[in-house]
Amino acid sequence: MQMMVHMEDRYGQLIAINGMAKTLGLMRRQSKICDCRPLEINNKVIDLASSLGCKLIMRSAHLRLAELYRILNDEQNDGLQERLAACLAEEMELICGVCQERYGDQGGNSLEALPCSHIFHSKCVRDLMASSDRKKKKRICPDCRKSLNSRLMLICYDELKSACNDGRVPSFPRYHPSPCSDDQPL
Repeated sequence: MQMMVHMEDRYGQLIAINGMAKTLGLMRRQSKICDCRPLEINNKVIDLASSLGCKLIMRSAHLRLAELYRILNDEQNDGLQERLAACLAEEMELICGVCQERYGDQGGNSLEALPCSHIFHSKCVRDLMASSDRKKKKRICPDCRKSLNSRLMLICYDELKSACNDGRVPSFPRYHPSPCSDDQPL
């Protein structure tokens, strides 16, 4: 940490202090330290992350503070930290455009990027593709409304669907996009 201070590496300092905050939170759970130190360090993390614009680290620190305040039965500060974390999640667009739930709130929800680079829960994409198939509708991204009926998307989804039905691991063909034609297999 001293080396990062000497080098004026503020991002490195943030990473180190964030690691300390996580460690102190775990130590507090084991009753090895008092509650004041994790509160102090997490507030330092928020201050430094705010000055650097690291919203994801700020959100993590707010969630850790909310947990600490919940343990201390301080409902007012717990609610404030939860709201601040939710605002940051919304500001960073960490919300699935299909189900409107925040990413990471439920364990086991993997994410999937569409060809247009928008990200959704994998289950939401599968449900979206399946409903488009049933209704014989054009597959479109819920965010940008771009068509998703590229051969790559269709083949990968169909392979995934059949592999899941057969209980096997899917194998996807490799594609190399050509600037003058549709996606072509290698």
